[in-house]
Amino acid sequence: MSDTPSLRTNTFWAACGQVSSIVLQTIYFILISRMLGSYEYGLFIGVYSLVAVLSPYSTLGFGMIMLRDSSRDPSRLGRTWGMSLTVLVGGTIAVMTIAAVSSRFLFHKNLVVIVLCIAFSDAFCSRAIELAGQAFQARHLLAWTARLNALMGLTRTLAAVFLALYCWHTHSQATVRLWVFAYTAFSIVGVTTALLIVHIRLVKPVWGRMTRRELSEGFSFSLSSSSYSIYNDIDKTMLTGYGFIEAAGTYAAAYRIIEIATAPIRAVYAAALPRIFQYGAEGTGKVVWFSRYLLKWTGLYSVLACLGLFWVAPWFPLVVGKSFAGSVSAIRILALLPLIRCFHYSAGNAISGSASQWYRTSAQLFAAVLNLVLNLMLIPRYSWQGAAVASLITDSSLGAINWTTLLYLRARSARDVAPMVETAAASV
Repeated sequence: MSDTPSLRTNTFWAACGQVSSIVLQTIYFILISRMLGSYEYGLFIGVYSLVAVLSPYSTLGFGMIMLRDSSRDPSRLGRTWGMSLTVLVGGTIAVMTIAAVSSRFLFHKNLVVIVLCIAFSDAFCSRAIELAGQAFQARHLLAWTARLNALMGLTRTLAAVFLALYCWHTHSQATVRLWVFAYTAFSIVGVTTALLIVHIRLVKPVWGRMTRRELSEGFSFSLSSSSYSIYNDIDKTMLTGYGFIEAAGTYAAAYRIIEIATAPIRAVYAAALPRIFQYGAEGTGKVVWFSRYLLKWTGLYSVLACLGLFWVAPWFPLVVGKSFAGSVSAIRILALLPLIRCFHYSAGNAISGSASQWYRTSAQLFAAVLNLVLNLMLIPRYSWQGAAVASLITDSSLGAINWTTLLYLRARSARDVAPMVETAAASV
Protein backbone atom coordinates (compact mmCIF):
# COMPACT_ATOMS: atom_id res chain seq x y z
CA MET A 1 0.00 0.00 0.00
CA SER A 2 3.05 2.23 -0.18
CA ASP A 3 2.02 3.56 -3.58
CA THR A 4 -1.25 4.96 -2.29
CA PRO A 5 -1.73 8.22 -0.41
CA SER A 6 -1.50 7.98 3.37
CA LEU A 7 -4.55 7.92 5.59
CA ARG A 8 -3.59 11.39 6.83
CA THR A 9 -3.52 12.73 3.25
CA ASN A 10 -6.82 11.10 2.37
CA THR A 11 -8.38 12.35 5.59
CA PHE A 12 -7.19 15.87 4.77
CA TRP A 13 -8.85 15.81 1.34
CA ALA A 14 -11.99 14.16 2.70
CA ALA A 15 -12.13 16.84 5.38
CA CYS A 16 -11.68 19.56 2.72
CA GLY A 17 -14.58 18.11 0.76
CA GLN A 18 -16.73 17.84 3.85
CA VAL A 19 -15.86 21.34 5.09
CA SER A 20 -16.62 22.96 1.73
CA SER A 21 -19.79 20.87 1.45
CA ILE A 22 -20.81 21.87 4.98
CA VAL A 23 -20.24 25.56 4.27
CA LEU A 24 -22.23 25.40 1.03
CA GLN A 25 -25.04 23.34 2.56
CA THR A 26 -25.22 25.73 5.51
CA ILE A 27 -25.59 28.70 3.17
CA TYR A 28 -28.28 26.98 1.11
CA PHE A 29 -30.10 25.76 4.23
CA ILE A 30 -30.17 29.26 5.76
CA LEU A 31 -31.41 30.80 2.52
CA ILE A 32 -34.13 28.20 1.96
CA SER A 33 -35.33 28.10 5.56
CA ARG A 34 -35.62 31.89 5.70
CA MET A 35 -37.42 32.05 2.33
CA LEU A 36 -39.80 29.14 2.87
CA GLY A 37 -40.48 29.25 6.60
CA SER A 38 -41.13 26.23 8.78
CA TYR A 39 -44.41 25.21 7.05
CA GLU A 40 -43.21 25.19 3.42
CA TYR A 41 -39.86 23.77 4.49
CA GLY A 42 -41.75 21.02 6.33
CA LEU A 43 -43.57 20.10 3.09
CA PHE A 44 -40.28 19.92 1.20
CA ILE A 45 -38.46 17.87 3.82
CA GLY A 46 -41.39 15.46 4.18
CA VAL A 47 -41.23 14.60 0.48
CA TYR A 48 -37.43 14.66 0.42
CA SER A 49 -37.27 12.18 3.32
CA LEU A 50 -39.57 9.76 1.50
CA VAL A 51 -37.32 9.90 -1.58
CA ALA A 52 -34.21 9.48 0.61
CA VAL A 53 -35.52 6.09 1.74
CA LEU A 54 -36.01 4.95 -1.87
CA SER A 55 -33.05 6.55 -3.66
CA PRO A 56 -30.36 4.06 -2.51
CA TYR A 57 -32.06 1.47 -4.73
CA SER A 58 -31.39 3.57 -7.83
CA THR A 59 -27.76 2.35 -7.74
CA LEU A 60 -28.47 -1.03 -6.10
CA GLY A 61 -25.33 -0.52 -4.04
CA PHE A 62 -23.01 -0.74 -7.05
CA GLY A 63 -21.08 2.30 -5.89
CA MET A 64 -19.80 0.27 -2.94
CA ILE A 65 -19.14 -2.73 -5.21
CA MET A 66 -17.07 -0.43 -7.44
CA LEU A 67 -15.22 1.01 -4.45
CA ARG A 68 -14.48 -2.38 -2.90
CA ASP A 69 -13.42 -4.22 -6.05
CA SER A 70 -11.42 -1.36 -7.56
CA SER A 71 -9.63 -0.69 -4.27
CA ARG A 72 -8.32 -4.26 -4.39
CA ASP A 73 -7.84 -4.48 -8.18
CA PRO A 74 -7.59 -1.11 -10.02
CA SER A 75 -8.06 -2.79 -13.42
CA ARG A 76 -11.72 -3.47 -12.56
CA LEU A 77 -12.72 0.19 -12.35
CA GLY A 78 -13.92 0.53 -15.96
CA ARG A 79 -16.20 -2.48 -15.73
CA THR A 80 -17.67 -1.58 -12.32
CA TRP A 81 -18.16 2.04 -13.42
CA GLY A 82 -20.09 0.89 -16.47
CA MET A 83 -22.24 -1.48 -14.40
CA SER A 84 -22.98 1.31 -11.91
CA LEU A 85 -24.23 3.65 -14.64
CA THR A 86 -26.37 0.93 -16.19
CA VAL A 87 -28.04 0.13 -12.90
CA LEU A 88 -28.51 3.84 -12.14
CA VAL A 89 -30.69 4.48 -15.21
CA GLY A 90 -33.05 1.58 -14.57
CA GLY A 91 -33.07 2.18 -10.82
CA THR A 92 -34.02 5.84 -11.22
CA ILE A 93 -37.08 4.96 -13.30
CA ALA A 94 -38.17 2.45 -10.66
CA VAL A 95 -37.63 4.88 -7.77
CA MET A 96 -39.57 7.68 -9.48
CA THR A 97 -42.48 5.34 -10.16
CA ILE A 98 -42.61 4.01 -6.59
CA ALA A 99 -42.26 7.51 -5.11
CA ALA A 100 -45.12 8.85 -7.24
CA VAL A 101 -47.43 5.99 -6.26
CA SER A 102 -46.50 6.21 -2.57
CA SER A 103 -47.11 9.96 -2.48
CA ARG A 104 -50.72 9.43 -3.50
CA PHE A 105 -51.32 7.70 -0.17
CA LEU A 106 -49.08 9.85 2.03
CA PHE A 107 -49.50 13.40 0.75
CA HIS A 108 -51.96 15.65 -1.04
CA LYS A 109 -52.42 14.98 -4.76
CA ASN A 110 -50.95 18.34 -5.78
CA LEU A 111 -47.53 17.26 -4.49
CA VAL A 112 -46.99 14.60 -7.19
CA VAL A 113 -44.99 16.92 -9.46
CA ILE A 114 -42.84 17.94 -6.51
CA VAL A 115 -42.28 14.28 -5.63
CA LEU A 116 -41.17 13.43 -9.18
CA CYS A 117 -38.77 16.37 -9.38
CA ILE A 118 -37.16 15.55 -6.04
CA ALA A 119 -37.00 11.85 -6.95
CA PHE A 120 -35.16 12.60 -10.18
CA SER A 121 -32.80 15.06 -8.49
CA ASP A 122 -31.92 12.72 -5.63
CA ALA A 123 -32.20 9.26 -7.19
CA PHE A 124 -30.36 10.15 -10.40
CA CYS A 125 -28.44 13.42 -10.13
CA SER A 126 -27.18 13.18 -6.54
CA ARG A 127 -26.49 9.44 -6.81
CA ALA A 128 -24.57 9.88 -10.06
CA ILE A 129 -22.38 12.56 -8.47
CA GLU A 130 -21.86 10.23 -5.52
CA LEU A 131 -20.83 7.41 -7.90
CA ALA A 132 -18.36 9.76 -9.58
CA GLY A 133 -16.81 10.57 -6.21
CA GLN A 134 -16.56 6.87 -5.34
CA ALA A 135 -14.80 6.17 -8.64
CA PHE A 136 -12.03 8.62 -7.68
CA GLN A 137 -12.09 7.32 -4.10
CA ALA A 138 -11.40 3.80 -5.35
CA ARG A 139 -8.13 5.09 -6.83
CA HIS A 140 -7.34 6.93 -3.58
CA LEU A 141 -7.75 10.26 -5.43
CA LEU A 142 -9.68 11.94 -2.65
CA ALA A 143 -8.82 15.42 -3.88
CA TRP A 144 -11.25 14.83 -6.74
CA THR A 145 -13.72 13.10 -4.44
CA ALA A 146 -13.63 16.22 -2.27
CA ARG A 147 -14.34 18.44 -5.27
CA LEU A 148 -17.30 16.29 -6.30
CA ASN A 149 -18.67 16.30 -2.75
CA ALA A 150 -18.45 20.08 -2.85
CA LEU A 151 -20.17 20.08 -6.25
CA MET A 152 -23.29 18.57 -4.71
CA GLY A 153 -23.46 21.38 -2.18
CA LEU A 154 -22.57 23.99 -4.78
CA THR A 155 -25.47 23.12 -7.08
CA ARG A 156 -27.98 23.40 -4.23
CA THR A 157 -26.47 26.65 -3.01
CA LEU A 158 -26.62 28.15 -6.49
CA ALA A 159 -30.24 27.02 -6.76
CA ALA A 160 -31.04 28.75 -3.46
CA VAL A 161 -29.26 31.94 -4.53
CA PHE A 162 -31.08 31.88 -7.87
CA LEU A 163 -34.45 31.51 -6.15
CA ALA A 164 -33.65 34.34 -3.73
CA LEU A 165 -32.69 36.66 -6.61
CA TYR A 166 -35.78 35.62 -8.60
CA CYS A 167 -38.14 36.33 -5.71
CA TRP A 168 -36.41 39.64 -5.00
CA HIS A 169 -36.60 40.69 -8.66
CA THR A 170 -40.25 39.67 -9.13
CA HIS A 171 -41.37 40.72 -5.62
CA SER A 172 -42.91 37.27 -5.18
CA GLN A 173 -43.04 34.85 -2.25
CA ALA A 174 -40.89 31.71 -2.42
CA THR A 175 -42.85 28.46 -2.41
CA VAL A 176 -41.84 24.83 -2.19
CA ARG A 177 -42.80 24.38 -5.86
CA LEU A 178 -40.50 27.17 -7.06
CA TRP A 179 -37.69 25.83 -4.89
CA VAL A 180 -38.04 22.30 -6.26
CA PHE A 181 -37.93 23.51 -9.88
CA ALA A 182 -34.72 25.47 -9.21
CA TYR A 183 -33.30 22.52 -7.23
CA THR A 184 -33.91 20.14 -10.14
CA ALA A 185 -32.51 22.44 -12.83
CA PHE A 186 -29.22 23.02 -11.02
CA SER A 187 -28.97 19.31 -10.13
CA ILE A 188 -28.96 18.52 -13.86
CA VAL A 189 -26.09 20.94 -14.38
CA GLY A 190 -24.18 19.33 -11.51
CA VAL A 191 -24.56 15.74 -12.67
CA THR A 192 -23.55 16.63 -16.23
CA THR A 193 -20.36 18.22 -14.90
CA ALA A 194 -19.53 15.24 -12.66
CA LEU A 195 -19.96 12.63 -15.41
CA LEU A 196 -17.79 14.63 -17.80
CA ILE A 197 -15.03 14.90 -15.19
CA VAL A 198 -14.93 11.13 -14.68
CA HIS A 199 -15.01 10.47 -18.41
CA ILE A 200 -12.17 12.90 -19.17
CA ARG A 201 -9.88 12.51 -16.16
CA LEU A 202 -10.35 8.99 -14.84
CA VAL A 203 -12.05 6.19 -16.76
CA LYS A 204 -14.50 5.40 -19.53
CA PRO A 205 -17.26 2.91 -18.81
CA VAL A 206 -16.84 -0.68 -19.92
CA TRP A 207 -20.21 -2.26 -20.52
CA GLY A 208 -20.66 -5.86 -19.43
CA ARG A 209 -22.98 -8.32 -17.74
CA MET A 210 -23.47 -8.40 -13.99
CA THR A 211 -23.13 -11.64 -12.05
CA ARG A 212 -25.76 -12.90 -9.67
CA ARG A 213 -23.33 -12.52 -6.78
CA GLU A 214 -22.68 -8.86 -7.63
CA LEU A 215 -26.41 -8.18 -7.74
CA SER A 216 -26.88 -9.87 -4.38
CA GLU A 217 -24.02 -7.99 -2.75
CA GLY A 218 -25.07 -4.71 -4.35
CA PHE A 219 -28.63 -5.17 -3.13
CA SER A 220 -27.24 -5.75 0.36
CA PHE A 221 -25.36 -2.44 0.22
CA SER A 222 -28.44 -0.57 -1.06
CA LEU A 223 -30.66 -2.22 1.55
CA SER A 224 -28.19 -1.13 4.21
CA SER A 225 -28.19 2.45 2.90
CA SER A 226 -31.97 2.49 2.65
CA SER A 227 -32.26 1.17 6.21
CA TYR A 228 -30.04 4.04 7.31
CA SER A 229 -32.35 6.48 5.52
CA ILE A 230 -35.39 4.91 7.18
CA TYR A 231 -34.17 5.44 10.73
CA ASN A 232 -32.58 8.77 9.76
CA ASP A 233 -35.35 10.37 7.64
CA ILE A 234 -38.67 8.54 7.80
CA ASP A 235 -39.71 10.42 10.94
CA LYS A 236 -39.89 13.67 8.91
CA THR A 237 -42.18 12.00 6.36
CA MET A 238 -44.35 10.61 9.16
CA LEU A 239 -44.60 14.01 10.86
CA THR A 240 -45.78 15.51 7.56
CA GLY A 241 -48.15 12.61 6.93
CA TYR A 242 -49.72 13.00 10.40
CA GLY A 243 -50.29 16.70 9.72
CA PHE A 244 -47.47 18.06 11.93
CA ILE A 245 -46.07 19.99 8.97
CA GLU A 246 -44.66 22.94 10.88
CA ALA A 247 -43.24 20.59 13.51
CA ALA A 248 -41.64 18.59 10.70
CA GLY A 249 -39.96 21.78 9.49
CA THR A 250 -38.57 22.77 12.89
CA TYR A 251 -37.45 19.23 13.70
CA ALA A 252 -35.85 18.75 10.27
CA ALA A 253 -33.98 22.05 10.68
CA ALA A 254 -32.56 20.87 13.99
CA TYR A 255 -31.63 17.54 12.43
CA ARG A 256 -29.81 19.39 9.66
CA ILE A 257 -27.55 21.00 12.25
CA ILE A 258 -26.85 17.58 13.76
CA GLU A 259 -25.93 16.26 10.30
CA ILE A 260 -23.56 19.18 9.78
CA ALA A 261 -21.89 18.48 13.12
CA THR A 262 -21.57 14.78 12.23
CA ALA A 263 -20.08 15.45 8.78
CA PRO A 264 -16.41 15.50 9.93
CA ILE A 265 -16.88 12.04 11.45
CA ARG A 266 -18.21 10.75 8.14
CA ALA A 267 -15.23 12.38 6.42
CA VAL A 268 -12.77 10.35 8.48
CA TYR A 269 -14.52 7.08 7.73
CA ALA A 270 -14.94 7.96 4.05
CA ALA A 271 -11.19 8.54 3.83
CA ALA A 272 -10.48 5.29 5.68
CA LEU A 273 -12.90 3.07 3.74
CA PRO A 274 -10.49 1.94 0.96
CA ARG A 275 -7.92 1.11 3.65
CA ILE A 276 -10.57 -0.76 5.65
CA PHE A 277 -11.37 -2.93 2.60
CA GLN A 278 -7.66 -3.67 2.16
CA TYR A 279 -7.18 -4.54 5.83
CA GLY A 280 -10.35 -6.62 5.69
CA ALA A 281 -8.73 -8.93 3.15
CA GLU A 282 -6.02 -9.65 5.74
CA GLY A 283 -8.36 -10.56 8.58
CA THR A 284 -10.88 -9.19 11.08
CA GLY A 285 -8.33 -8.60 13.82
CA LYS A 286 -6.50 -5.89 11.90
CA VAL A 287 -9.77 -4.14 11.03
CA VAL A 288 -10.83 -4.11 14.70
CA TRP A 289 -7.51 -2.52 15.66
CA PHE A 290 -7.89 0.10 12.93
CA SER A 291 -11.49 0.85 13.97
CA ARG A 292 -10.42 1.42 17.56
CA TYR A 293 -7.67 3.73 16.36
CA LEU A 294 -10.18 5.80 14.37
CA LEU A 295 -12.70 5.75 17.20
CA LYS A 296 -10.20 7.34 19.57
CA TRP A 297 -10.05 10.51 17.44
CA THR A 298 -13.64 10.65 16.24
CA GLY A 299 -14.85 10.08 19.79
CA LEU A 300 -12.89 13.07 21.05
CA TYR A 301 -14.33 15.29 18.32
CA SER A 302 -17.88 14.06 18.92
CA VAL A 303 -17.75 14.95 22.62
CA LEU A 304 -16.72 18.49 21.72
CA ALA A 305 -19.46 18.60 19.05
CA CYS A 306 -22.13 17.57 21.57
CA LEU A 307 -21.11 20.31 23.98
CA GLY A 308 -20.96 22.87 21.17
CA LEU A 309 -24.42 21.98 19.88
CA PHE A 310 -25.98 22.36 23.32
CA TRP A 311 -24.31 25.74 23.76
CA VAL A 312 -25.15 27.32 20.37
CA ALA A 313 -28.75 26.05 20.15
CA PRO A 314 -30.40 29.29 21.44
CA TRP A 315 -28.85 31.31 18.60
CA PHE A 316 -30.26 29.05 15.88
CA PRO A 317 -33.64 30.88 15.33
CA LEU A 318 -31.75 34.17 14.93
CA VAL A 319 -30.07 32.69 11.85
CA VAL A 320 -32.87 30.77 10.15
CA GLY A 321 -35.94 32.73 11.26
CA LYS A 322 -38.34 33.01 14.19
CA SER A 323 -40.65 30.31 12.81
CA PHE A 324 -37.95 27.77 13.75
CA ALA A 325 -37.92 28.67 17.47
CA GLY A 326 -38.92 25.10 18.36
CA SER A 327 -35.65 23.85 16.92
CA VAL A 328 -33.73 24.98 20.02
CA SER A 329 -35.16 22.20 22.17
CA ALA A 330 -34.80 19.69 19.34
CA ILE A 331 -31.09 20.49 18.89
CA ARG A 332 -30.43 20.00 22.58
CA ILE A 333 -32.27 16.68 22.69
CA LEU A 334 -30.46 15.41 19.59
CA ALA A 335 -27.02 16.75 20.61
CA LEU A 336 -25.84 13.28 21.67
CA LEU A 337 -26.24 11.84 18.18
CA PRO A 338 -22.70 12.69 16.90
CA LEU A 339 -21.17 10.77 19.83
CA ILE A 340 -23.49 7.81 19.35
CA ARG A 341 -22.94 7.70 15.60
CA CYS A 342 -19.15 7.60 15.73
CA PHE A 343 -19.54 4.24 17.49
CA HIS A 344 -21.85 2.63 14.95
CA TYR A 345 -19.98 4.14 11.99
CA SER A 346 -16.65 2.71 13.18
CA ALA A 347 -17.92 -0.82 13.78
CA GLY A 348 -20.28 -0.79 10.78
CA ASN A 349 -17.55 0.12 8.29
CA ALA A 350 -15.28 -2.52 9.81
CA ILE A 351 -17.97 -5.16 9.33
CA SER A 352 -18.45 -4.10 5.69
CA GLY A 353 -14.72 -4.28 5.06
CA SER A 354 -13.92 -7.58 6.75
CA ALA A 355 -16.99 -9.79 6.48
CA SER A 356 -20.25 -10.23 4.62
CA GLN A 357 -22.13 -6.95 4.19
CA TRP A 358 -25.26 -8.84 5.22
CA TYR A 359 -24.16 -8.69 8.88
CA ARG A 360 -24.27 -4.92 8.77
CA THR A 361 -27.42 -4.89 6.65
CA SER A 362 -29.22 -7.11 9.18
CA ALA A 363 -28.30 -4.73 12.00
CA GLN A 364 -29.50 -1.72 10.05
CA LEU A 365 -32.73 -3.46 9.08
CA PHE A 366 -33.37 -4.13 12.74
CA ALA A 367 -32.68 -0.46 13.48
CA ALA A 368 -35.06 0.63 10.71
CA VAL A 369 -37.87 -1.58 12.02
CA LEU A 370 -37.23 -0.44 15.59
CA ASN A 371 -37.30 3.22 14.55
CA LEU A 372 -40.48 2.75 12.52
CA VAL A 373 -42.27 1.06 15.43
CA LEU A 374 -41.12 3.71 17.90
CA ASN A 375 -42.23 6.51 15.58
CA LEU A 376 -45.65 4.92 15.08
CA MET A 377 -46.04 4.78 18.86
CA LEU A 378 -44.58 8.17 19.78
CA ILE A 379 -45.20 10.67 16.95
CA PRO A 380 -49.05 10.70 17.09
CA ARG A 381 -48.87 11.49 20.81
CA TYR A 382 -45.69 13.55 21.20
CA SER A 383 -45.05 15.02 17.71
CA TRP A 384 -41.36 15.82 17.05
CA GLN A 385 -40.34 15.07 20.65
CA GLY A 386 -41.35 11.44 20.07
CA ALA A 387 -39.34 11.37 16.83
CA ALA A 388 -36.26 12.69 18.66
CA VAL A 389 -36.48 10.05 21.40
CA ALA A 390 -36.92 7.35 18.75
CA SER A 391 -33.77 8.54 16.97
CA LEU A 392 -31.65 8.41 20.14
CA ILE A 393 -32.86 4.91 21.04
CA THR A 394 -32.36 3.63 17.49
CA ASP A 395 -28.80 4.94 17.02
CA SER A 396 -27.75 3.71 20.47
CA SER A 397 -29.09 0.23 19.72
CA LEU A 398 -27.32 0.15 16.37
CA GLY A 399 -23.99 1.10 17.94
CA ALA A 400 -24.30 -1.71 20.50
CA ILE A 401 -25.30 -4.27 17.86
CA ASN A 402 -22.50 -3.32 15.44
CA TRP A 403 -19.74 -3.55 18.04
CA THR A 404 -21.12 -6.81 19.43
CA THR A 405 -21.17 -8.25 15.90
CA LEU A 406 -17.65 -7.04 15.11
CA LEU A 407 -16.17 -8.51 18.29
CA TYR A 408 -17.99 -11.79 17.60
CA LEU A 409 -16.52 -11.90 14.09
CA ARG A 410 -13.03 -11.27 15.46
CA ALA A 411 -13.42 -14.07 18.02
CA ARG A 412 -14.73 -16.44 15.36
CA SER A 413 -11.85 -15.56 13.04
CA ALA A 414 -9.36 -16.27 15.83
CA ARG A 415 -10.96 -19.68 16.47
CA ASP A 416 -10.75 -20.54 12.77
CA VAL A 417 -7.10 -19.51 12.49
CA ALA A 418 -5.88 -21.37 15.59
CA PRO A 419 -6.31 -24.94 14.21
CA MET A 420 -4.59 -23.92 10.98
CA VAL A 421 -1.60 -22.58 12.92
CA GLU A 422 -1.39 -25.74 15.01
CA THR A 423 -1.53 -27.92 11.90
CA ALA A 424 1.19 -25.89 10.21
CA ALA A 425 3.39 -26.10 13.32
CA ALA A 426 2.88 -29.87 13.58
CA SER A 427 3.85 -30.41 9.95
CA VAL A 428 7.11 -28.55 10.52
